[in-house]
Amino acid sequence: MDLAIVRPPAPDPDIALHPLFDEPTLITILKGHPLSKRHTLKLIDVAKEPFLIFDRSLSSGFYDAIISACQQGGFTPRFGQAAPQIAATIPMVAAGLGVAVVPAYLRQIHADVATFHPISGPSPRASISLATLETELTGPSANFHQILLTIESNN
Repeated sequence: MDLAIVRPPAPDPDIALHPLFDEPTLITILKGHPLSKRHTLKLIDVAKEPFLIFDRSLSSGFYDAIISACQQGGFTPRFGQAAPQIAATIPMVAAGLGVAVVPAYLRQIHADVATFHPISGPSPRASISLATLETELTGPSANFHQILLTIESNN
């Protein structure tokens, strides 16, 4: 494999990361929850709810960003059931098991039974990078990186 799109950090010190963008995150809660009618939420608004989060080994950078944002918001999350992957937190929210902080791209999953809310105040970012064995991108990999940056800047 020559290239991969990953969430930092790299799993191996020989892999170079070339930043692409930071994706915003959202709080997702069960539709019908007392907070579900609000457009934006602060992390502290859901501090008493069980936090559904994936195992840190799946994405330590994003996991740490969530915990850090909660602590900056004035609390340490009370963990609920662990999710086997990041996307699995949404069906767990839909099942009424707690709340989750997810990358914005996941807002389409279970949108009929879960609500998604922009976070005001301290909020984690879900970083995305291009991973390669090249510390300096050249040729096709440099072109691909530039295409991805251009696509993101147009969104």
